[in-house]
Parts: sequence; C-alpha cells; structure tokens
Amino acid sequence: MSIKKILRNIIIRSKLFYWSFFHPDNLLSFKYANKAEKIGWEFVIKEMSSYKTICELGCVNGRVIFILREFLKNKIYIGYDLNIFAIMVAKILNYFFGKSKNSFHCKNALFSANEDCELFISIATLIYFSENELRKFIRLLKCNKSFKAIMMHEIFINDKAINSKDLISGNSNIHSIAMIEKEFGKGYKVDIYRTFYSIWEKDDRISAILSIKKI
Repeated sequence: MSIKKILRNIIIRSKLFYWSFFHPDNLLSFKYANKAEKIGWEFVIKEMSSYKTICELGCVNGRVIFILREFLKNKIYIGYDLNIFAIMVAKILNYFFGKSKNSFHCKNALFSANEDCELFISIATLIYFSENELRKFIRLLKCNKSFKAIMMHEIFINDKAINSKDLISGNSNIHSIAMIEKEFGKGYKVDIYRTFYSIWEKDDRISAILSIKKI
C-alpha cells in the first residue's frame, strides 16, 4: 500500500472517530442547518410527498421531526447518524414532539439501505461515502423490496468540466452523476434538478438534486 493510501486511511478513520463523538452542527439547534437542507426538504414536500415511510441519512439531532411536524405526522420517519450524542438528542426530541413510530439509529448510513422504507433522503451525506461504499449502498437499495425512491441533494462532479470517476476533496468523495445513473441502471427514472447552491459550486463540481424513482 502506498504512503498516500495509508495517510488517507488514517485521515478517514480519524474523521469517523471525530464524527462519532463531535459534530460541526449545533446539536441543540432545531432549525435547518443551511440553505441546502432547506432546499432538499422543500423538494421532498413538493415532489415526493406521497411516500409514507422516510429514511434520512445524516439526520443529526432529528430536527426535521420538529421543523416538519405537520408534514411528517402521518408518516414513519427513520434517522441515521454516526454521532452518538446527536442520536441521543434526537430520541429525546422524538419523545416530546414525535411519535413512537419514528426511530433513530447511531450507525453508518450505509446500513440504512436495509430499512423497510419507501423513500430515502441524503443531503450532503453521500459525499462521505467512498465510491465503493456508494456503489454498495445502491446495490443494497435495489435489493430492498420496500425501496421506491431516493432524493439526493449533494455536491456532484461537473462531468462537463472533468472526466473522473471520483473526485477527492479533503476528506470528502464527490461523485459522478453518470456513475450513479449507470449503477441504478434500467428500471429506474433519474431526474436531475440543478440547485446552484453557491457554497458548493466550483469549476469542477456542481450542486444538484437527484430524484431517482423505481419504475
């Protein structure tokens, strides 16, 4: 193994350790962390509201069950996050403002693909998956009989500006939309909505929502 790969593995492990016990978001703030999160959920409410079971990758402190109480009142919400303290807050929040049908898990979001759920949501979470992990996640989703759709609001490679399977930026992996489309393959409808979120936009990357539905 090259020195570069060894160093990268050390960084990834350190990040996972850090993410598990610390969090960049304020765990006691129960509003959208940024505009990207707001855009993503507004899209779900407008375009994907018919699904009754929702699983969010990177749920943090479960704030959406408070923010979107009315929208989620007749739905089952499942949240995944690596941070143990965020999940503790989420469970307390759910006790007072949620319902027993909601659940939260302190696990790698990769395992969420096995949940008995119709709609999966990722907002700036899949960038923490390596390309191999993302491919595995998609394969698991396709094997999940309950899975019907996924909404991704993420940073993606600008395929028009760069020819790369996977763009590494710091500790993040920025993926290609073309790769995701290919991995889902036939039987799935992929719609792309550019969001032009300025913080994410650069020459080699774009911000977009992918709405992927099982046909």
